[in-house]
Amino acid sequence: MPRTRVDHLFFFAVLCPLIGCAKQDRTVRDEPAAPAPKRRVLSRERIRASIQWLASDARRGRGSFSDDARLRAVWIAERFKESGLHAPAGGYLMPFTRGGKQSRNVVGIVSGRGPEVVLVGAHYDHLGQRGRQIYYGADDNASGVSVLLEVARLLAVEKPERSIWFVAFGAEEKGVAGSRAFVATPPCPLGRVTLMVNLDMLGRGFYENAYGTSMKDGLGIIVHRPQDSIGEFLYKASPDFGLRVMVLPDSFLRRFGGNFYYDSLPFNEKGIPTIFFSTSLHADYHRPSDTPDKIHYGKLARIAGLVLALLKKTTSPPDSSAKGVAP
Repeated sequence: MPRTRVDHLFFFAVLCPLIGCAKQDRTVRDEPAAPAPKRRVLSRERIRASIQWLASDARRGRGSFSDDARLRAVWIAERFKESGLHAPAGGYLMPFTRGGKQSRNVVGIVSGRGPEVVLVGAHYDHLGQRGRQIYYGADDNASGVSVLLEVARLLAVEKPERSIWFVAFGAEEKGVAGSRAFVATPPCPLGRVTLMVNLDMLGRGFYENAYGTSMKDGLGIIVHRPQDSIGEFLYKASPDFGLRVMVLPDSFLRRFGGNFYYDSLPFNEKGIPTIFFSTSLHADYHRPSDTPDKIHYGKLARIAGLVLALLKKTTSPPDSSAKGVAP
């Protein structure tokens, strides 16, 4: 999540009371992986391993237009392929350019029976390395990518009514460049996208340490034009996952100025309903201290379960079960 001219800590203090590749590039073949076993279980350890890998010293902070970030895109594409997701016509890796610099979005697809699409996104870049100091970005946003990968793995063996497109966005820290590039040249018609789900900063207590307090089981959800039934579903389902959700309209964010960036914003501007999951800011935001040891892994697995349940609801026929997996 990029910095803005908004005082973020003030924002969340107001919000809560109101709602009580490398130099030698590798390639990924676009054939899907061989069929995998039908039984898959949500794994907290897989989520932990993804964060520890993405936010390690060797990844050097995944700077937005760096070789390190480009290699992370290849790694995510390989995870999509291993899980059994299909690539779009242009391949898993979708390059884009901004200001003469190149990055990539990474796309994997669970094909549905009908023409409609639900899109799930999380940005994989962070602030990189400045001098000898690495900005690890464990929460921002290795946490969102880890949930994206785990939910994609679980749904890859499903046969939903709507297709599910999983997108790891590049260069979010540079004015949501990846999601803007996706919307500008979409690999599928945007008119087919019925919902966009954004996963960004999911691994901490709600507004943790911002004012010396935290809701350890809290989860913020910012919505833009969703069906009323979705908000009702999230409120009713969240206790099953040990979570307290706080739902606000996207219009609340827009009160704080035009420079508040997040990857669901370009989809909002196209009139596409969005749901933005986040546990909000904390004292380690955009600092080298945003490290894997501070992530609440049990909570992160429960959030993955809620996201999984939401996707089952929004991609299945109306009379189908929408139960997730409560770890």
